[in-house]
Amino acid sequence: MQSFGPIAILGPGFMGGSLALDLKRSQQVGEVRLWARRENTLEAAQALQVADVVSGDFQKVVEGATLVVLATPLGALSDLAHRLLQATQPQPPEVVTDICSVKEPVQRVLGPLFVKSPVSFIGSHPMCGSEKQGMAASISGLYQGATCVLTPSEGERAEALGLLTSFWETVGCQVLKSEAAEHDEAAARISHLPHIVASALVESSLAEAPELARILAASGFRDTTRVAMGPAGMWAEILTENRAATVEALDGLVQRLGEAREWIAGDRRAELESFLEAARGRRAALFSQPS
Repeated sequence: MQSFGPIAILGPGFMGGSLALDLKRSQQVGEVRLWARRENTLEAAQALQVADVVSGDFQKVVEGATLVVLATPLGALSDLAHRLLQATQPQPPEVVTDICSVKEPVQRVLGPLFVKSPVSFIGSHPMCGSEKQGMAASISGLYQGATCVLTPSEGERAEALGLLTSFWETVGCQVLKSEAAEHDEAAARISHLPHIVASALVESSLAEAPELARILAASGFRDTTRVAMGPAGMWAEILTENRAATVEALDGLVQRLGEAREWIAGDRRAELESFLEAARGRRAALFSQPS
């Protein structure tokens, strides 16, 4: 497996901190560095010993890094990337990536910036996470077995793509490539739609619920609505940045809900059962374990 020089993670919270934990324990990574603006983030990182270098000194963290991970929300990426390119002249990193949940807006913002430099920018989306927030919640093993989607631009250097692929494999990810728009459409269906559905379900079920409903809420309701615990600001950004694909997915859901309502209201049990069985079968096939 490929070995790496210094890896810099910029602006980490839960995802970036968890990544640093696993990288630091890897024998393939020479040095893990972490930069953050906030003192409480730096203190949590030092307490958890997530990196070899933990500092608010941007130059110290990025200088000489082979690969840089931008671990901030989309809105902070442009300023961070500009600062990175200025701070690493004349020896910039080989590859820069991000870990945002939407890729086309990231490519639109950062692509023109990096195309003018010798740095290869390739978007990444590791499909893992938690409702937890912040560096202090970081855990080891978060990326193990997760799918990580890379969204390289057309004509990207094979060496850069290979380096980033090996990087994610180092922490246990299964890597695949996709066009940014294709990724965003798929993510809208299996990640972004479930989040807003879980939130709507909580509001529909509990906003004006009698006390008995709250008492009866158990593991089924808990598991179905877990993702609604995600950070509201982060998810509002994701949903609006991927608005076209998310609205299309929502329209499909509204249609299905309307059909289900009609079947229930009209006592059309055969159609309702067929719908439920089809859903049960698709879900079982998706998550079935090989024997």
